[in-house]
Amino acid sequence: MLLSFAIVSSDGSEVVVARQQQRSVVSLRLPSGSEASNFNTVVRAVIIDVFGARASVDFTVTVMPMPLEAVAAQLNSSAFSSSPIGQQLAEAKSSGDVQSFAPLLLSTVQLLQAKANASAVANNNTGGDDSASREATQQNAEVRTLLLQSVQTLSVNTFATVDSMVQQAQMVTSLAANPSELNSDFRQVSYIESRALCAATQKVYIALFLRAL
Repeated sequence: MLLSFAIVSSDGSEVVVARQQQRSVVSLRLPSGSEASNFNTVVRAVIIDVFGARASVDFTVTVMPMPLEAVAAQLNSSAFSSSPIGQQLAEAKSSGDVQSFAPLLLSTVQLLQAKANASAVANNNTGGDDSASREATQQNAEVRTLLLQSVQTLSVNTFATVDSMVQQAQMVTSLAANPSELNSDFRQVSYIESRALCAATQKVYIALFLRAL
């Protein structure tokens, strides 16, 4: 019997965090749920038996975000690579471990959004002095670019399959979710990554077509 686990987004798309494990108990790292959903995250378990029969079940878990104060220093572009978050991402990308990398990246993106929200609130409380807000936006843009470069490296270290490319596309989409934090560096890396994903997609479908002959 094989078990897979995926995080189900609000639009119904899946981010696989454990694929076809031959174990009934799996330890997983999940991204925090969104505040809009009371920090609830939908997890889908897919079970496949030896005959190929398939069943799935969804369940909800509450995953609270890390306190922003505890990780704010790590969301600085100059310190990010050497921070605990950056090191965990580096370890996952170097080994091509998409299942570990994806939830870590999604959690980091949520922290960036929380940081942006906190900066906006602070800006309102100081009577409209937006210098701190501009600095936070710049820092977030630089961290998003670093994360996108990590996705690019991950794609090089990961065997190209349809599933892995879908996950990479989902991660790029998540990183690009806040237009105000996308600078020219991000757009340039995004363009290169998009072209690489398209080229890899063509190779995968050609391989599947040849295998079917």
